[in-house]
Amino acid sequence: MKNRFLIRAMYAAAVALFFTACGSDNDGGGSSPTKEPNVNRNTDYSDAAATRTEVPHLQGGNSQFIAYRVSDNTFDKDGVNYCVEWDRTLKSNRWTCYVMTKQNIKKNVQRWYAAEGEMQYPFDVVNLTTDDYHTKSIGQDLIYGSGFDHGHLCPSNDRLYSLAINKQTFYLTNMQPQYKVFNGSDKNYKYKGLWINMEQFLYNFVSGTKFSSADSLFVCKGGTIDSENHILQRIGGKMIVPKYFYAAVVWKRAKLNVYSGLAFWFEHTNVYHGDDALKGYVVSISELQNKLGNKIDFFCNLPDKTEAQVEKVAATMDFGL
Repeated sequence: MKNRFLIRAMYAAAVALFFTACGSDNDGGGSSPTKEPNVNRNTDYSDAAATRTEVPHLQGGNSQFIAYRVSDNTFDKDGVNYCVEWDRTLKSNRWTCYVMTKQNIKKNVQRWYAAEGEMQYPFDVVNLTTDDYHTKSIGQDLIYGSGFDHGHLCPSNDRLYSLAINKQTFYLTNMQPQYKVFNGSDKNYKYKGLWINMEQFLYNFVSGTKFSSADSLFVCKGGTIDSENHILQRIGGKMIVPKYFYAAVVWKRAKLNVYSGLAFWFEHTNVYHGDDALKGYVVSISELQNKLGNKIDFFCNLPDKTEAQVEKVAATMDFGL
């Protein structure tokens, strides 16, 4: 009898351990295996960062996945700053994704500025060649002098935890050409524009009281590059200027293990819309994927049921919109 109770106790402990391990959601550095089905997750990868919650389904082929890391794991437990997918054929960023928490958006330093003789928007020479940036000459990229801004996808303002972390946001892999009135640098509308307003909204949301210290905001942003109908022009006949920009966002309330999502879809114009209500640009993540011709599968590393639920509805009330 004693042995039978002992066996039962050992079995119960094993079952509890199994469901604890399999049910974990490792937000910082890749999703742990779960007991829930997840058919479309990233499986063919050489970098474990590909399994992180914020990373879309990787296209592979001539598209390169790059995870930018730092040594400070108090910022992120796996030291990941942000990730990008770079299309070597189109020579363009397809998306940048990153995580926002109360911890990693702390402003410990000022914005990084290049020293004399150093480039403000450095080439990521470790992973890519200068040809990937359509350089006019060594040390100069085509955005300079084009009339467009270097539009950050992972914002400098969200990455002031350290100077090294902030500097990485200036890599050209994290840039897309943007009109000044859209990006928020036009002298007549300083720090106002659709893009910067959306970025500030997300920052204020994470820093606000509704967002707990255990919560995570998963963000994926980019410009449209995969269809000629979604390309505004090419600078110098080479560098793509997207006709539309977007952001897909998922909020994980850790204590409740509840996910909410929404997306933004902006037409990229040279007309000021910085006073527009952001709610007018909200779509569901599923709608965003349709607008993109289903070329990008967002949040594929979430279990299928959770992914479907979070992408179906734009949770404007949860986000206070």
